[in-house]
Amino acid sequence: HVSEHGKSIITAMLMTNPRRRITTQQIRLHPWLSLAADPERSLRPAGPELDIVEEDVLEELTQFGIPLDYARSCLLQNKHNQITTTYHLLVQRKRRMIDKVMQSPYAQVVQHQNLTEDISASFQGFQDVGDLAPCGYPTPAEPPLADPSCQ
Repeated sequence: HVSEHGKSIITAMLMTNPRRRITTQQIRLHPWLSLAADPERSLRPAGPELDIVEEDVLEELTQFGIPLDYARSCLLQNKHNQITTTYHLLVQRKRRMIDKVMQSPYAQVVQHQNLTEDISASFQGFQDVGDLAPCGYPTPAEPPLADPSCQ
């Protein structure tokens, strides 16, 4: 169920004619938005606050002639300008690239190899792996046991 105010603002925002479409200022003054507890907060993009500045992305900004210290300062002050917008777009691009790589078949092979290495490493230091193997199953170093107690 969508309220009348909700329908009103959605309809106004979806106008195909830009001259008839609701402006940002009109959105801020719309009754539906005034029902929100904090209208300014409601207009911010959803997502986690900036806790950690990704240094590699900051370095990438310097390739566009943006001073590193100024870019960091803008981010930490949560300014909304071309520099912070460019930073966030670069972070999104980086994450999309990482997701794409992690979904590739090669990444799955690497993850499997890492898991196998982790499992192997966790068994290093055991003198008798036979204590870990279920009764009657072979250990890597020994043939199957014919243990009558397992029958």
